[in-house]
Amino acid sequence: MVTGGHILVVDDERSIRRLLRLYLDEAGFTVTEAADGNEALGKMRSSGIDLVLLDLMIPGVEGLEVARRMRADHPSVPVIILTARDDEASRVTGLEIGADD
Repeated sequence: MVTGGHILVVDDERSIRRLLRLYLDEAGFTVTEAADGNEALGKMRSSGIDLVLLDLMIPGVEGLEVARRMRADHPSVPVIILTARDDEASRVTGLEIGADD
């Protein structure tokens, strides 16, 4: 199992952030949490993030725009989108803006 690295978990639901933190901490990752788009963008600028787990339906700057900005400012940091959206258009848009498959 690969361990280490710094992961930014972005989700407006505290229970989801806490659950992801629990599993990622156990696997040896450092986890930073953000509850909205503005907080996520700020933490991305101030932390050495290696991977982003991003919910699309977040308050403030919405998830797709957060992904666009993160990809523009930090092109080498992978972004994995977490969402309850099941429409194909959201998946295609996420991949077009640079989310990792």
